Amino acid sequence: VLFRSVNTICNATEERQTEARQIAREVDAMVVIGGKHSSNTQKLYEICKKECNDTYYIQTLNDLDVQK
Repeated sequence: VLFRSVNTICNATEERQTEARQIAREVDAMVVIGGKHSSNTQKLYEICKKECNDTYYIQTLNDLDVQK
């Protein structure tokens, strides 16, 4: 059986993930905005959540709780 693994993440996506990880390490809270069905947005959320407990995934303004 032959197995071949190919990295299919484009450079822009990889850079975005790296930058999001670095930012999430340095902030008190992180907001990831994007479509609920976007695999790129979901991955960014997962990466940020690992680095920053207060990470929020929103699609619309209604998803963001702005109560004081």
